[in-house]
Amino acid sequence: MGSDMGSDTGGTGGTGISGHITSDTTWSDTVDISGNVTIDSGVTVTVAPGATVNVAGVGGITVNGTLALAGPAASQSPIQPASGAAFQAINVATGGAVTATFASVHGAEIQLNGGSLTMTDSKVWGAPGDLLVMNGGTINVTYSNIGDATSDTTHCNMHFGGTMPNMITIEHDNITSRPYGLMFYSGSNADFKNNNWTNMIDIEPGISGVTGDASGSYFMKGQPSGTTGITFGTLSQAPLTDAGPRG
Repeated sequence: MGSDMGSDTGGTGGTGISGHITSDTTWSDTVDISGNVTIDSGVTVTVAPGATVNVAGVGGITVNGTLALAGPAASQSPIQPASGAAFQAINVATGGAVTATFASVHGAEIQLNGGSLTMTDSKVWGAPGDLLVMNGGTINVTYSNIGDATSDTTHCNMHFGGTMPNMITIEHDNITSRPYGLMFYSGSNADFKNNNWTNMIDIEPGISGVTGDASGSYFMKGQPSGTTGITFGTLSQAPLTDAGPRG
């Protein structure tokens, strides 16, 4: 089934949404996605503060345009499974962008396939496999929680690979509670500074050909060993208080 939500100035809710979205749209209140949704190139879908987007397990979101979530701390905008534990991926294609402030994304991988993710003061967790996955593109996640400290199904919080260039900024975040915090297979001059790392294995050892800087971070288990290409500089001996969502 196709769905063109149309241009909208006041905001719309909806049920059973699937197919292509071909003009600028605002989602407010409760939005139910029943299948795969594609945001077309040049189109912006804005998730209004306080809106809730429920995605069926068979559904997912492909972003060729822009998906924008913005809200104050007291009125976060969640994207979450309609039922069960997960839904299909949020796929950010070349030319696509996801921007999020005071938002939460639960229950799906966010896959960058040439697109961009800019997120601050937000939370992502509960993917059925890996959580933030890069196969080329730009990621900038700051002052956010990557993973959930009490209930999570994610295997690896960040899996950065592929053959296209990866531009990476991960700063002032809590990267927490998973078997792996980071599997880093592709990227250079990546910024991993000033984070709290509390995973079983924070950074997978033995990966060559990548470079990054994790200086200023706190590692609960101490500096990771066996890593190559990553600078650790001066590390914090106590959890950072300026990591994670503000407000």
